[in-house]
Amino acid sequence: MSLQPIFEDCGFLITRYGPIHGGDINSTYYLLTADKKYFLKVNDANKFPGMFEKEAAGLNALRINSSIKTPAVIKS
Repeated sequence: MSLQPIFEDCGFLITRYGPIHGGDINSTYYLLTADKKYFLKVNDANKFPGMFEKEAAGLNALRINSSIKTPAVIKS
């Protein structure tokens, strides 16, 4: 799978990226730009419809209502 279309869709100029291992459902990657670090999750939307939208809503609820440091969702 080429990640380049995802990078372009997000407007990122990625300088380096690689896989992060450990999950069963999603493929995960670290992304580096000149000044930031990102975490990318990819899966098959046909197999898991709405999964990322629900996860994004949960993460945003945590960011708003909790003192737990929670990452901001860029796209779901």
